[in-house]
Amino acid sequence: MDTFTTAVLNAVNDTIVLIDAHERIVRINETGLSLLGYAARDLHNKPLSSIMTPEHAADLDVLHDKKEGRGITSVRATLRAKNGMTIPVNLSVSVVRGIHDKHHGAVLVLRVPSDGKEAGLWRSEEEYRQLVEKAGLAIVIDNIEGDLTFYNQSCLDLFGYTAEEIAHQSLSTLVHPDDLQRIMRYHQDRFHNKSAPSRYECK
Repeated sequence: MDTFTTAVLNAVNDTIVLIDAHERIVRINETGLSLLGYAARDLHNKPLSSIMTPEHAADLDVLHDKKEGRGITSVRATLRAKNGMTIPVNLSVSVVRGIHDKHHGAVLVLRVPSDGKEAGLWRSEEEYRQLVEKAGLAIVIDNIEGDLTFYNQSCLDLFGYTAEEIAHQSLSTLVHPDDLQRIMRYHQDRFHNKSAPSRYECK
């Protein structure tokens, strides 16, 4: 892609995603990479579904409608950032066609709503995320089974994992076996509204 076209894409305040005929990501502009927390190399040639929440996979039906020439041009969709945060967007699609009307791919414009309940919630989550990332403390959030659902950069730095490596881990990965049973007991007690220490030491 030439320098001028790249500069134009990166000057746009909305997320622009270029996909091929097989719905693989060809390019995302700097606004989109910043919003999602990825580097360009992380997403190149990945399926579009990799940046969308599984429960909103049906949002991609708009692409099939456009391929078939039907009139849908815009839908609501939900993106998933690298850190797991969900982001509501308005998704507009323009199909790219070549000679003999052959389908070559599509240009997607994804805009975060500027008002409304979902937009307000997302912006609150984004402000909280920025606070957590800059806290200088290792922070993790887990579910009732102890599976990690959120981790900040300080956590990755402390334990030496990449985001991809820690994404499917649990407390048992981070806590030494000598202390794991005790920590899991405290963990389960909190989920069941039982008394449990708010601070404790472990290896």
